[in-house]
Amino acid sequence: MSEQSSQDPRKKMPASINIVSPCVGVCELNDAGDYCEGCHRTTDEIGIWRMSDAETKAKILCRAYLRWLDDGDPDPDDDLAVMNHEEMRDRFRIMGFEI
Repeated sequence: MSEQSSQDPRKKMPASINIVSPCVGVCELNDAGDYCEGCHRTTDEIGIWRMSDAETKAKILCRAYLRWLDDGDPDPDDDLAVMNHEEMRDRFRIMGFEI
């Protein structure tokens, strides 16, 4: 786990979020089947995304952000994981999260 993610991530959540879909086209569940390794949303969160209002989407994004932080840095030899991590970092930054 990176040094950055060992800090309390709730301190990094923005007061307001620019709502952008976190989907990066890597639709694959993690080993435990808890969430997508691409966007870090659960299958339930993915399923309700299009019907959700801005407040619900913001809550989903905050939970996805926490999962992303908990994942830590990817294996540097896994090019796809590195690219996905960088894409998610950029998306969370655009949405207003402190990275």
